[in-house]
Amino acid sequence: MTLVLPSFSGLSSLTRLILRDCNLGERHIPSDISCLSTLTNLDLSGNNFISIPAPLTRLSKLLFLRLSNCSMCNLGEGDIPSDISGLSSLTDLDLSGNNIVSIPASLTRLSKLEYLGLSKLFASPSKVCNLQGWACISALNCYGLAENIGASTLLKTHLKAFTNSRNVFDVIIPGSEMPEWFNQQRRESSIEIPLPPNIQNDSRWIGVASCCNFSNDDASNNKIVYCKAAIHCRNSG
Repeated sequence: MTLVLPSFSGLSSLTRLILRDCNLGERHIPSDISCLSTLTNLDLSGNNFISIPAPLTRLSKLLFLRLSNCSMCNLGEGDIPSDISGLSSLTDLDLSGNNIVSIPASLTRLSKLEYLGLSKLFASPSKVCNLQGWACISALNCYGLAENIGASTLLKTHLKAFTNSRNVFDVIIPGSEMPEWFNQQRRESSIEIPLPPNIQNDSRWIGVASCCNFSNDDASNNKIVYCKAAIHCRNSG
């Protein structure tokens, strides 16, 4: 049964709207949803969209948009509207669980985007990794991507692409081994990395790259796994 949505015209102060798993399609989204001028968080996961509803692109204050698990209706890269740049404040876009195998060019217009969630990516997203705003690309379940390029090669490509555009960034990809070029490795929860002397004047020094492997032993458990790292610097002088 499809939920019938009311008019949104009287909800100008609404900041969060959750419409997950409501059997909605594009035609069920009222055009006046664009009147929600203060909306910052919108969850439309698990619905029947075959493209992103056009009225959503006028939500200029939206920060978080969830459109995950619409794969039954083949939401793919060709279904991302070219005018998505209207989401000018968007920082977090979750498209995981959909049939998107390469990053649509239109997403490069989202200049403030910091997080992009995908799960079936096959082509490398490195062509858009140089955007100033992007802090994290999550390709956690993109097994075809790892098989096509190789997890270690893919990770190195992303590191090179991101290095000149951000101070801190994350790349999450499938894989089971630690790349050999991480020359300081251990199984414990902390590690000490010796730094070269006079590091401030060393033009070859670009930063610290850390890598960790984790797995979910319960395949039926669909919980999100977070990995948090802290870097502490100590001046030996």
